[in-house]
Amino acid sequence: MITGFEIWIGARHILEGIQEVEKARELYKQALEQGKRAGLLEQRCPNLFSLRIANVLPGESIQAKYHSPGEDNEFTRVDTP
Repeated sequence: MITGFEIWIGARHILEGIQEVEKARELYKQALEQGKRAGLLEQRCPNLFSLRIANVLPGESIQAKYHSPGEDNEFTRVDTP
């Protein structure tokens, strides 16, 4: 179970709470359309996650971290070209 997640895009830190799926998708879509940086983490299966990140500039680094009780936090780091 995911209890929250954080994204760092360049120097910007975004802390996300857990939302109902449809509400989270709508908030992500609005941020995307407004040119804001945003992230959407969805759990597909117990060990499979989908992460969408909007409006990353070329050369910005990305780091994502999810929070799950009783487990180590997972990190993903991607450097855009």
